[in-house]
Amino acid sequence: MQGADPAVNEALRNGDLDAASAAGLDPKERALLELTAIQTKNAYKIHAGSIQTVRDAGWTDEEIMEGLFIGAYFNMMVRMADAFGLPDPSVFATEAPA
Repeated sequence: MQGADPAVNEALRNGDLDAASAAGLDPKERALLELTAIQTKNAYKIHAGSIQTVRDAGWTDEEIMEGLFIGAYFNMMVRMADAFGLPDPSVFATEAPA
């Protein structure tokens, strides 16, 4: 996440919300990330209470909708890449010169 502590970013890259929280992830941001994790893994499990939890953390309905849209978009792009057999973008990564 932009502007986040590198330890938070590393934990998020590893999918570890507990480690990210321990490293200083804002509880408000965690609530939205937890919702998008449900969306990614088991979207059918999202219910009114799921949305209310994120509202209670301080997000507006518009912000929640945007977060879910972005999550859905990324999920779609990953599935399209998988369907077409595109390589993981990390295979194109290069190390910066020393």
